[in-house]
Amino acid sequence: MSKFIHSKLAKVISVLILSALSLSGTSPANAYNQWVDCVVVSSAGLSSFYSFGSPEYEIKIANGCEADMGGVTLDFDSGSYDVWGFNDRVSIWSLTSWRTTKTFSLDNIKPGYYSPTLKITATKDYSTRRMNLPSFTIQAPAQPSLGNNGGSATLPGSSYPAKQVCTSSTIAGKSCSEYPNWNYSICSTNPSGILQEKVGSNWVKLWNFKGTKDSTCESKYPYLISIDGSSKRTTGTTSLRLAFSKTATRAAWYDNFKVTLP
Repeated sequence: MSKFIHSKLAKVISVLILSALSLSGTSPANAYNQWVDCVVVSSAGLSSFYSFGSPEYEIKIANGCEADMGGVTLDFDSGSYDVWGFNDRVSIWSLTSWRTTKTFSLDNIKPGYYSPTLKITATKDYSTRRMNLPSFTIQAPAQPSLGNNGGSATLPGSSYPAKQVCTSSTIAGKSCSEYPNWNYSICSTNPSGILQEKVGSNWVKLWNFKGTKDSTCESKYPYLISIDGSSKRTTGTTSLRLAFSKTATRAAWYDNFKVTLP
C-alpha cells in the first residue's frame, strides 16, 4: 500500500513539473498569446527627410514585453503600385524596448492619397499581424497639366480639401489637427495596454501601445501615452478607448475618447 501511494505521488509530481516547464516555455512574458503581440508601433508617417530627392515613410517600433522576443520582419506596402520595390521588406535581428526607426523609400510615387499597411512577423514563432498605417498625401503641382502619366493625382484643395479631425475625452479635452492624421495623448499611472475601437456593441482590438516616462507628466501619472492614427472616413465619429493592463500595484482601467470630423 505504501509503495502504491509513493508511486502515485511520484507520478503527480512529475506531471506538475512537466506542466510548469511547458508553460514557462510557451508564454511570451505571460502577457500575450503570440510574440507578434509584443510589437508596439509608437508612430508612423511621412519622414521630414528625403532620400535622393524621393520622400520616405518612417515607422518607429519597440518590444512592449519584458521578455526577449527575438527579431521581427516588416513588410511595408505603400499603397502605390508605382513605387519601386512595391512591397518593401526589412528585418530587425533583435527588437528591444528602445524604439527602433525604419524608413521605406517612396521612390517614383505619383501625386495622390495613399493608405499604407504593414505586416509584422515575429521570427521566434512566425506569428504575424497586419495593420493599417496613417495615410498620407503626395501633393501634385498646382497646374492643370500634371504630367504624371495618369496616376491618381490630387490637386491641393480638390478631392481632399483642407479640413480638421479632432480627438476629445474627459481627461485630455479636445485637440484638432489637419485631416486625416490625429494624435491622442494623456499621462497615466499604467504604462501599457491595448487600443480598442467600438464596432456595434463590441470593442475590437486595434494594436498594443506602451508609454514612456516623460518629464511633462506629473510624478503620480509618470507615463506619457501617445497614440497616432489616421481617419479613413470623411464624416462622423469613431469611439475608441485605451484598455490599460493591470500592474503589480495598479488595477486595469479604461480611458474612452472619440475621433470626430466636424
